[in-house]
Amino acid sequence: MPSKNNKREPYISRRQFLLKTAATCGLAATAGVWGYVFYSKEPVRRSESKILTFKDFRVKDNTVYPNLAVVHGQDAEKMVRAAIEKIGGMGRFVNPGEKVLLKPNVSWDRQPEQAANTNPAVVAAVVRLCLEARASEVWVTDVSVNDPYRCFARSGIENAVKKAGGKIRLTTENDFVLTDLKGESLKVWPVSSFYHQADKLINLPIVKNHSLSKCTMAMRTFTALSADRGTACIRTSTPRLLTSPVRSDRHSPSWMPLGYSRETVRPAVTSRTFPWRTLLSLE
Repeated sequence: MPSKNNKREPYISRRQFLLKTAATCGLAATAGVWGYVFYSKEPVRRSESKILTFKDFRVKDNTVYPNLAVVHGQDAEKMVRAAIEKIGGMGRFVNPGEKVLLKPNVSWDRQPEQAANTNPAVVAAVVRLCLEARASEVWVTDVSVNDPYRCFARSGIENAVKKAGGKIRLTTENDFVLTDLKGESLKVWPVSSFYHQADKLINLPIVKNHSLSKCTMAMRTFTALSADRGTACIRTSTPRLLTSPVRSDRHSPSWMPLGYSRETVRPAVTSRTFPWRTLLSLE
């Protein structure tokens, strides 16, 4: 009995072979011509990216309350609450149902005792105050220099925020959108989309000395808005671009980085944290 696997290839004549070969060559030539005619240096067709601008998160001026509050003490929770109360309470800045984004300094894989990042107790206190003002959600984010998972964990901020009822938002490479910073050195730059999704922004930097800018405070912490914060840091901190004198009044500091304009990011509240005191101001 012959095996079912014992099959022979069908017979093909020389004429059929030549015809099939010619057809195959014709298809290959057509594909080559098509590719040559429609060749583009762009690997895919790209739509023009929309360039966003920052919202103005500031609240209206109120002559009843001061623009700056200074509180001394040892208990971070009590200090933050006292400082916020002095400038009108959190209800002045956060409306019911709003999504609030907190931007602390969580750049470094360091423990709270090393004071490289914002005090986790301060961040937690602000989260609770926002929720008490009936914010729908409170997000906490930063673009860390070291591994973000380790930075948020070892700084104590992740645990403190979750216990207070807030949410940690870690940025990925797909979370950045082109944004017009309106600066002299930094113009259109990729910025975390979380800043565009929030209704209110509260800045929570820690005051530290710095080898280039001498002191890092409210504006310099916003170099962490960007996916390429290293370049942003260099462009805003080099001696040539370090500072520029501007009008000195209650709306603007005496000196500011040239990389960002004062109009780049306008948070509702800025909290500057020292080991022994808290300063809250309206930018």
